[in-house]
Amino acid sequence: MKKILLTLMIFLFAVSFVSATGVSCSNGAVNMGQNPSADIVLCDDPTDQTCEQDFVTLCPANWHLCSATEYNVGNDNWQGNVPTWLLGEIQCRDSAGAGHYTVSGTGAPFLADVLNNNIAGSSLPECQSDYGCNEQQYYALCCYGSSGGNDNPVEDPVDEVPEFGVVAAGLALIGALGIFIIRRRH
Repeated sequence: MKKILLTLMIFLFAVSFVSATGVSCSNGAVNMGQNPSADIVLCDDPTDQTCEQDFVTLCPANWHLCSATEYNVGNDNWQGNVPTWLLGEIQCRDSAGAGHYTVSGTGAPFLADVLNNNIAGSSLPECQSDYGCNEQQYYALCCYGSSGGNDNPVEDPVDEVPEFGVVAAGLALIGALGIFIIRRRH
């Protein structure tokens, strides 16, 4: 019995460290992947109901849509391939309307740099267009930290409290100790 309890505690303790590195998206969005340093995360609305002009609402709290510079710095050593279009920050277009910085090379390696662009149409209050709610199937490209003129300090994403791992390991440890004490008394 002691071996089983010890094995269970070791397993749950290991799970706590795996869970501690995950970054949670907001508003029901799902984390579809993140770079090795966990400062870029791909957030997807599984219902495809969020308009791309509102993709920032899918990002973790205090995160923003990535610029080209942030993506190209943060994608180093990111293994794997781009699963679908990734929509970053929205910029006014020179012609009219707005567009997202778009990583559109589906199947291309994450670590390939992508020049600044505004391929996927969108809308901003200062450069409105009819595009902004017609590409909900893509992923929000979210970056950690402050964006542009926003100088508000933001906590390091790796230091976030894990939602499952540590709590589960703690409860398992308490339960195992309780069982051990009860058995020792009988």
